[in-house]
Amino acid sequence: MAPPKRKNVFKSEYANEFQGITKSKTGDEFAHCIPCNFDISLLSIGKAAIPHHLKTEKHKKAAKAANSALAITAFMPSKSVTVKHQQRKALGHITPRAMRKALDRPIVSQICCQKFFLIKNFSG
Repeated sequence: MAPPKRKNVFKSEYANEFQGITKSKTGDEFAHCIPCNFDISLLSIGKAAIPHHLKTEKHKKAAKAANSALAITAFMPSKSVTVKHQQRKALGHITPRAMRKALDRPIVSQICCQKFFLIKNFSG
């Protein structure tokens, strides 16, 4: 009587040996290629199916795209930034008051008139 066939299953060494290969959620008989988002069947030829897949044109294109794509963290600021809302508006109200106390009255009135003049001409 012939010995029972050996079942080809995913081994953790495959993930270390082949970059981008992990255990598939489909089952123990599959390896998952991350760049291609493809499950490789290990049932027929076992471990040899992984290098065979890595040589396919589909995998080469997907791996090239994955390597050239920027991670989402590249678009995030590296330091935390404190956002101060309505600062310009607040400074706009404070500045004329401070200037009235600190500067000549005619200079301050010209600055206030210039702001009003710009708004008046802009709105029509």
